[in-house]
Amino acid sequence: MREKIRILERGNDMVLAAHVTPFSGGRFKAVTVESVRFADPSVSTSACCAARSRTSSKRSS
Repeated sequence: MREKIRILERGNDMVLAAHVTPFSGGRFKAVTVESVRFADPSVSTSACCAARSRTSSKRSS
């Protein structure tokens, strides 16, 4: 899980994180940035802040 999620900012009740999802056989990666707010231990809300896709840097020969 650590290789898929990167914490960008952390607060007392909120975290801003980037999530990477490979698709098309690993040729592309989708990057989604979300904020997650924790109201109490059993309740959380999230909002998508940004999303983009990009080509992977690995190339097959």
